[in-house]
Amino acid sequence: MKKKVLLCINNQLGVEIYKKLKKNKKIEISLISTFKKKSTFLIQNKKKFDYFLSKQSIVYDFIVTVYWPWIIRKEHFHRFKKSINFHPSLLPYGRGWYPHIHAQLYKTPYGVTLHEIDKGVDTGKIWCQKKIKIKPFITSDQIYFKAQKEIKILFLKNYKNIFEGKIKSKKQGKKYVYLKKEWLNKIDQINPNKTFKCIDLLNLIRIRTFNKKPFANIKINQKKYKLLLKIISY
Repeated sequence: MKKKVLLCINNQLGVEIYKKLKKNKKIEISLISTFKKKSTFLIQNKKKFDYFLSKQSIVYDFIVTVYWPWIIRKEHFHRFKKSINFHPSLLPYGRGWYPHIHAQLYKTPYGVTLHEIDKGVDTGKIWCQKKIKIKPFITSDQIYFKAQKEIKILFLKNYKNIFEGKIKSKKQGKKYVYLKKEWLNKIDQINPNKTFKCIDLLNLIRIRTFNKKPFANIKINQKKYKLLLKIISY
């Protein structure tokens, strides 16, 4: 019997996962997405997502969420038997928002994790993980897309065994609190009167650069300046 899978995607990585899964004859996929794609049920906000789940009559064998922006409420857990969520950190480190930045700033272990969805946020049992070494002077976008590449490899290597029950999920530790979306606000506002080591200031500006867009800033005489670090290797 085919496994019934609800696949929730939010970016190009999700599209790539969908293309791979639909080739598997043992899987029947229902696809929902936050952006328009052929044969996709379009979900544009959390309210629509909750409505979609509440109206489902199917109990899916698995729900797979790929960088999905909304938390699945507990009252919808009966819509699926098992779950796989893509999370770009080495759980329990980096629960919540911007874990790739947190790992660079505070030198915590980094990697990617496939885990179950539970009533907490990023607290579910772990299916599998992979550590990623953060190289010196790598920008945030580079580590962000490196994580996407590695979690795709991790999923494609393990999903069949997860679906078939050959991999058992394990409880994660309770280290580290949830990173709220606003935790970066204070980091980005650099105090012009604070003393920094040169390397620490350069690293802070580097870490807060994404796709050549600066987020670190400094305010002088009530005027705000964004700081961009251009790295040239030779």
